[in-house]
Amino acid sequence: MLLKDTLKAVVLVGSLCVIVVSPTLVAGEALIIGGNVAYDEPPHSWVDSCSGQITGANRVVLERAFTKAGVAITFDKPIPVSESAYRTVISQINNGEVDALKALPRISLGSDFLFSNEPVAMIKESIVFLKKHKSKFSEDLANVSGLNGVAMELGENRQQLIKKYGWNVAVYQGNDKHQLITQLELGNYDYIIMGTHKFHLLQRDFIKNDSLQSIEIHDFYREFYFVVKKESTAARYLPLIDKELKAMRDSGFIDFIQNKYLQIWINKKTCGNND
Repeated sequence: MLLKDTLKAVVLVGSLCVIVVSPTLVAGEALIIGGNVAYDEPPHSWVDSCSGQITGANRVVLERAFTKAGVAITFDKPIPVSESAYRTVISQINNGEVDALKALPRISLGSDFLFSNEPVAMIKESIVFLKKHKSKFSEDLANVSGLNGVAMELGENRQQLIKKYGWNVAVYQGNDKHQLITQLELGNYDYIIMGTHKFHLLQRDFIKNDSLQSIEIHDFYREFYFVVKKESTAARYLPLIDKELKAMRDSGFIDFIQNKYLQIWINKKTCGNND
C-alpha cells in the first residue's frame, strides 16, 4: 500500500490516533490519545470548529471502551494534515514517544507490534451510480463485472474485493469527489466504490437533483485495528479493549453512535452560529 493510501485509510476511521502513556501508569494518571490527523472523516472523526479538538464516533467508542476497562483517557490536540503525518506518528511510536495506535489496517509494522483481535471500526462499502442507470445494476451486484468502476484509492482490502469478483476498477487521479460524480455523468465510468457513509454525505451535496443511488456490498468491510508495541504499558489493556469492542459491536452500539455522529456532521453549524 502506498503511503498516501495508507494515510487515507487511517484517517477514514479516526484521523489516526495514538495512545501516549508513561512507562508506569499510576493512580490519577490518564492515557493521552494523540496523533490525530486533522482530516474531516465523518462520522468517524473530525476537528470541532469551536473546541479545536477531535470529535466523532471513534472518540466516543474509545472513551466507552476505556471507561469500561477502568482506565482514564484524555485526547491530545490534532496533527495538521500533511504528507508526512503518517511517517511522523510511526516515528513517534518507534522512538517510544507514544505507546499505541488507535486504528490501522492490518499492514506490516514488524514483529514488535500487536494488533487487536477486534476491529475498532468496520467501514461499510457501497457501489454508487446514477439513478438513471439503475437498470444496469442488480441487488446482488452479479452484473458489475461487465461495467467500468472507479475509486479514489485502492488499498489492499479493495484490491482483494476486486480480484474476488473480477471487477474492472480504476483509480481516480484526483481528490475532488464532485469531479468524480461529473465523470459518472459524462459516462466515463459506470459506478464508484466508496464508503457507505461517504455516499450519504455526497447525497446531501446532490440533494437538489437527487441523482445518485447506491447498493451496499454486504459481504465486504474495510477493518481497522488497535495497535500496541509488545511489552508496552498500553499492551496490558489490549485484552480488555478487545472485550469491550466486541461487546459494543454485538450490542449495536457502534452502528448507533456512527449514525448519530453522521447526523451531527450533516447538521453541524459554524462555531458561534447557533441559528
